[in-house]
Amino acid sequence: MLRRKIVAVTIFIAVMLSAVQARPEFWLGGGLRYDMNLVSPDWKQYFPAYNEGKISFINSGGLAANFLCFYSEDLRLGLFTSFDLLFPVGFVAESGATEGFISYKFDYRMDFALGAAYYHMLSPKLGLFLEAGMGYSLYRIAVTNDVNERDPGEFNQFGEWIALANLGIVSVYRNSFFRFYASCSYSILTSGIPIRFGVGAGGGFIF
Repeated sequence: MLRRKIVAVTIFIAVMLSAVQARPEFWLGGGLRYDMNLVSPDWKQYFPAYNEGKISFINSGGLAANFLCFYSEDLRLGLFTSFDLLFPVGFVAESGATEGFISYKFDYRMDFALGAAYYHMLSPKLGLFLEAGMGYSLYRIAVTNDVNERDPGEFNQFGEWIALANLGIVSVYRNSFFRFYASCSYSILTSGIPIRFGVGAGGGFIF
């Protein structure tokens, strides 16, 4: 019994010492992102200005921001959170035709995400990373999209919960980093196959 207590105390002390000696690391960055969104049948009614809602994909581009917190600089396993603001730049109609799109009413989609991240450095300057988590997307879509229309008109606002993953390459130089990644997300509470594929690139600073 005494031996077990000694082992338990020893393990506890070792864990506490490692926690004290570990140096947390924080990454703050931003960049650009582009994705193709396969629209769920549940949401097509909210896009009347996009080929009367007869669309398959919406192409969007915009800005991305991310924050990472690692337990230690030696083992970059931790948490990430991100915020993206995307604007429609085109769509693919149900007929298969691809069309450009300019929103005159400031249509947008905001993505919020939280999850786990693992960054594996192949060398002091180059590595791979994987992020996986959950998120929420908020849409603001104008009912009409007439140019030079003074009346702001009506908007459809709706949201969806998503599961997401990012896989990419990261380059580190002193206290800064640059990364390029591919992303995939899936709307978990809607019908059809509402999946997104995208790419992103950007950089930031390490604290």
